[in-house]
Amino acid sequence: MDSPIRILTIDDEDAVRRSIRFYLEDSGFAVLEAANGRLGLEMVRRDTPDLVLCDLRMPEVDGLEVLASVGKEFPDLPIIIVSGTGVLGDAIEAVRLGAWDYVLKPIQDMGLLEVSIRRSLERAQLRAANHQYQLRLEDEISRRTEDLRDSETRFRTVVQWLAEGIIITDDQDMVTYVNKKMADMCGYEVDEVIGRPTTIMGPEHVRVMLREKTNDRLRGISETYETQLMRKTGEVFWVEISAGPYPNSDGKIIGSLSIVRDITDRKRSEQEREKLEAQLRRSQKLETIGTLAGGVAHDFNNILTPILGYSEMAKFFIGKESPAREGIEQITIAAHRARDLVRQILTFSRQGEEERHPVDVKLVIKEAVKLMRSSLPTTIEIRFATDGEVQQVLCDPTQIHQVVMNLCTNAGHAMKESGGTLEIKLSPFYVDAAFSCLHVNLSEGRYIRMTVSDTGCGMDRATTERIFEPFFTTKEAGEGTGLGLSVVHGIVTAHGGGISVYSEPGEGTTFQVYLPCVERGSVSDEEYEAEIPTGTERILFVDDELPNTMIAKQLLSRLGYEITTRTSSLEALELFTARHDQFDLLITDQTMPQMTGQELLNAVRFIRPELPIVLVTGFSETVTARNYREMGFNGYLMKPLVLRELGQTVRDALDYAAVESEARG
Repeated sequence: MDSPIRILTIDDEDAVRRSIRFYLEDSGFAVLEAANGRLGLEMVRRDTPDLVLCDLRMPEVDGLEVLASVGKEFPDLPIIIVSGTGVLGDAIEAVRLGAWDYVLKPIQDMGLLEVSIRRSLERAQLRAANHQYQLRLEDEISRRTEDLRDSETRFRTVVQWLAEGIIITDDQDMVTYVNKKMADMCGYEVDEVIGRPTTIMGPEHVRVMLREKTNDRLRGISETYETQLMRKTGEVFWVEISAGPYPNSDGKIIGSLSIVRDITDRKRSEQEREKLEAQLRRSQKLETIGTLAGGVAHDFNNILTPILGYSEMAKFFIGKESPAREGIEQITIAAHRARDLVRQILTFSRQGEEERHPVDVKLVIKEAVKLMRSSLPTTIEIRFATDGEVQQVLCDPTQIHQVVMNLCTNAGHAMKESGGTLEIKLSPFYVDAAFSCLHVNLSEGRYIRMTVSDTGCGMDRATTERIFEPFFTTKEAGEGTGLGLSVVHGIVTAHGGGISVYSEPGEGTTFQVYLPCVERGSVSDEEYEAEIPTGTERILFVDDELPNTMIAKQLLSRLGYEITTRTSSLEALELFTARHDQFDLLITDQTMPQMTGQELLNAVRFIRPELPIVLVTGFSETVTARNYREMGFNGYLMKPLVLRELGQTVRDALDYAAVESEARG
């Protein structure tokens, strides 16, 4: 009867040694034990076990020292590291010193340890057999004639210096030959690879495939395919392998022959091309949105103007206690949301207008919270707090309002089923050099930090990595466009700020927005909520949409002005020509048939150069918030018209014209 295979376990934990011994003895192995590395080395030298299981962290002599000593004295003795450190550097060092395998403690399944043991013993036998085979082969080669030796020398020289790697394996997928190029490609010496399975050069996810490919070769199948291999350092790289069966002199298939090419650079180029193609597709998609956005904005804002205007007017005639008041408020809120949606689309398509000035973000958040309260379920509590004195930000308040609304809407969706708490916090924040290194978009300096947190369902890492991508959404069809957070990211970045997100499934989500501060005086609540300016001047209002002229007349009349309206720019010009001294201000739409607002301005200014003119537009590519003064206008309003904005713009234009008139004398 054959003697049982003897296995030496070196570990300073009695319980570990005992559990391994019980299992392996039941499996038919004879088990020796050593409580530390020093005793283990003595037993290796004295008892010559067939295989060693060794811990890494031990007193006196640790596992790496045992590995080094055993590797020098008994290079063919299989040694498996069984350790609980889980440190990649330890695993790499252990393999470098000659470990045959690496098993993590605690061992959840002793069967896996047994598999590793048997595989290592088989490898040792194969290595020994291969060594004998090589010795026999060398003896036979030495008996060959000088011509055969010369021929083989020439062949080996050519193969060793080919640009491709060559690897030959036997029917057990053990490497029997590699050229220098193949060994260098994977970071090994040639001798380190011979006698070992090809899987040592394959990352975990392709090892099964590599074994299957060897079986295909044994069945006579040849093919060329792409896969990944792994260098000794653990680096994964792409290769193209042309492989076929490897026969002996009798024609019997005894293994496989593979020619391996490193195609990492080619793959990198392909990935760059795919990235550029994706960017092109995105650019084309954005271009399509941009083309549609202008038309949508113009038509939709014309529709919204009477809705928003009449809802504001209705509130003047309906008392706060009236049952209809709440309905009117909801119409106003809905109209504002629709207006913000149009601006969101324009912003995303790069056609939105920015009007930046020092803003107290606290007031913008308060306004947004007012709007959000009526749109969120009562199961969601909204909290807003400031921590310390918060400075102003140079920004477009409409866009910052949009950032707050989008983040809060996103939080509301996350809590719509379960309810929870939506918390907004504003605090001063100083970005130092260390923080700037971690957030490359942020320079050193003073910022405000707006934190928006919810207690909703949270997101996994894969979702958070894509959360700011355009058109990416986790919502059901019809519930989201995938633009909201992308727009937030674009606005924050355009304002010189940064945004980060932290989330865990079931733990809620936190967004942190950083915006740079400006050294300006603060804006008080009273200034922000000041009375709407009024006046008694005479205004000519021109728009080709009758509902727009009707609501504009009511809004401006409410503010005390004397209003004349026209729905044709030609009729307006005819009227002005006849009564040019009876108007103090012209308000004109831009996009009109027969004559645009810009053309009307030129004609009117020819008659009366000093007349102040305000442009009202749903969307215009020619006259914008950035260039309206250069185009000759004294004021600029985007539809739909809001009473406060309308009143302030009209008053500013009239007052500026009065100052100019006095200066001229």
